[in-house]
Amino acid sequence: MLACAAVLAGCTGAFAQARRLQAEALANLTGPAVSLTGFTGRVSTTLNFDVSRLANAVNPLIGTVDAAVPALDIPPVPQVLSVPRTFNLRSLGLSADWPLYTGGRLEAVQGLAAGRAHEAE
Repeated sequence: MLACAAVLAGCTGAFAQARRLQAEALANLTGPAVSLTGFTGRVSTTLNFDVSRLANAVNPLIGTVDAAVPALDIPPVPQVLSVPRTFNLRSLGLSADWPLYTGGRLEAVQGLAAGRAHEAE
């Protein structure tokens, strides 16, 4: 029976400490909140451009020029242009929030936490 009382006393002390710590944490609730966020990433992709309409219009002209002046050796326009791209993304943000008007809600929460801490002791 004595061992059970000692265990309960330890639990009660831990409960009271938890309530007191909650009240301390909520004491700064009305102050500003500052947040720092960051992100980094990398995106690799291949961009494909369909230039078949241009190629169909220009390639016969290139063939004609090549036939007239064989020393130029102009390559034909491809049907699709593929461009590999890699993008490095970075973002950094800093924000601050300070409640201007809460209608007494913050003070009510702080009072409730203080009351629970006092009741637990």
